[in-house]
Amino acid sequence: RDARAPAPGGAPGVAWTEATRDDHVLGRRPHVAVAEGVGVSTVGGHLTVTTGDDPAPAHQEPVAEPLQSLADADLAHARVGPLVLLRVRPYKEEEWRHLVVHTPTGAVHRLDAPDGAFRRLPDDQGVVHPGGVLLADGTGKSFEDRPATALEFDRELRSPLGEDVLYAYHAHGLAPGLLLSYNMLRKELAAPLRCTGWARHEDGTLAVLRADDGGEPTRVHPVQLWRTPYVADTRADAYGGNGPLARVGNPDLVRALGACLSLARTARGATAPTTAVYRALRDDCAAVLDRHPWLGDPELGALHEPLARVRETAGQIIDEFQHVTDLTRQAAQALDEAAEEATALVRRVRGEAPKSADGWVASLTALRRAHGRILATKDLRYADPERADRLAADLGEETAAAARRAV
Repeated sequence: RDARAPAPGGAPGVAWTEATRDDHVLGRRPHVAVAEGVGVSTVGGHLTVTTGDDPAPAHQEPVAEPLQSLADADLAHARVGPLVLLRVRPYKEEEWRHLVVHTPTGAVHRLDAPDGAFRRLPDDQGVVHPGGVLLADGTGKSFEDRPATALEFDRELRSPLGEDVLYAYHAHGLAPGLLLSYNMLRKELAAPLRCTGWARHEDGTLAVLRADDGGEPTRVHPVQLWRTPYVADTRADAYGGNGPLARVGNPDLVRALGACLSLARTARGATAPTTAVYRALRDDCAAVLDRHPWLGDPELGALHEPLARVRETAGQIIDEFQHVTDLTRQAAQALDEAAEEATALVRRVRGEAPKSADGWVASLTALRRAHGRILATKDLRYADPERADRLAADLGEETAAAARRAV
């Protein structure tokens, strides 16, 4: 009697932006440009996703109709923190495909869920769906036993302490629904509860009608009782207290500690140590310090000090990355210039035979000098020694051939 259908419309909490022809980028690699340098294409027989300036596909999967243009596919995207959600329906296909791009690392994840099932986690910590969760740091959790029927988002419940959120998913007909409990502090999703119905008491007790695997009608309906933090707001005062933590308030405390734990996990071991990852780490440290000024309170542990050190270290790593990039570019440029000089010299020696012995001596001297310049680039930091050896070997053969002609 109390069951209600999910609200119509798009995915709750996710604002989709439809792609237009203004987003189309034509040329050798036609694609639709979306947020943060992400490109999507359905031409050439594949659904292709590219990230950043790298033309190599970060994700690729076949489409049903290989002969289609960019305008034939339906495409929309949404932003959830550093995640870019993609909703793509290639030409002549009925089902939408959902992909998520983690922009700092360029990793792409395929999420099989209906459009109305995606839900934005609090504070843009990621997205949740019936098949699992994908967090803003690029990690996630997927359930091996996924629902056999399509589920749509129904409603959410938040605990008064602000630490936990319950997501309820609704199935049409007699198919079981799904309850997912997410902890904002640990950024973890609890084991899913499949049920045909549920009710919450004021003390937080959750009564769940357990889903029958057989699906047969029965007179007996097993009920499970779960103790949960989802108490009614009228009982939230029972969790009050005194002291500096009480002055901050539990919801703000949960958000700050959750952000600090996430920063600690990223600092301990980045999955892809790139400039974008450390730049995001530095900016996130600054954002946490600005958003929660009470972290500098000595009575609360003075957490601003380790955060400031992490931010400073991330900035130093970014500077070192830039320094290495500059040195690599300079070494490559020096080798390119030496190779161009050698190529021009070889072309001149081949095309214009000297008419005197002095001319041959000058040409051979120039070839040996160019050979030495190429080998000298190997001493530069972050040079490409293998390429230098190949160029030097080729130039050595040209020098030997010129010496034979001189004789």
